[in-house]
Amino acid sequence: MTTPQTMRVDDLQYDWPVDVLHYESQLFLGLSFQDVLIVAMPAVIPLLLGKLTLGLIGAVIGYLLVRKFEGLGERNVLLYLFARLQTQAREHTVTLPLILPSEQIETVVITDLDGNEIARIGGDLL
Repeated sequence: MTTPQTMRVDDLQYDWPVDVLHYESQLFLGLSFQDVLIVAMPAVIPLLLGKLTLGLIGAVIGYLLVRKFEGLGERNVLLYLFARLQTQAREHTVTLPLILPSEQIETVVITDLDGNEIARIGGDLL
């Protein structure tokens, strides 16, 4: 017969999550309880009036306006579209400081996401 292990006070301690004060449980499709209520209101009112299509459209639009997507920079769709329009309206001029590179031997090559060379600073400019 084995004897039960004795518990120590240290065995009952555990680390708190990193952001415990701002923790919200995600109930449905990544939404908290308050977000679910906000999404449900534009959907329920047309459903009560017998408009199933309007209710579904209202639910989808409400979901897209409330849910923050990681792929959109932790923003909802409306804020992402506004930021994208704002970025496209601005001129895209980038000014680099003239302190790079420190010697003529060094070369800094600036490329776009596809690997095409945009600019070359320092070294031989051939």
